[in-house]
Amino acid sequence: MDNKKFTEDGLPIVSEKTVKAFSQVEMRESVEKRIADFSYRLRKENPNLLRIINEFLESETESPDFNYGIMVGMQILYECLRKQSASYKLEDKI
Repeated sequence: MDNKKFTEDGLPIVSEKTVKAFSQVEMRESVEKRIADFSYRLRKENPNLLRIINEFLESETESPDFNYGIMVGMQILYECLRKQSASYKLEDKI
């Protein structure tokens, strides 16, 4: 079994454990709250990423439902990577 923690580009490889934890915790909240929290987090921690997302949504808008789906997907991706990174940092401290 491959125990790689990061992709060749340095992104954390999300474990099954992180996926299950994400599903159990994050999926309990409404999608609207998750998107609002995600936008707030990016505004505070990673404003350039939020700017790129907003520019993409403004230039590629097909419908509000399309934009909504993009934001949901990005929130899931970002939170899984963030949680996996935190998990690896915690493992390194132990």
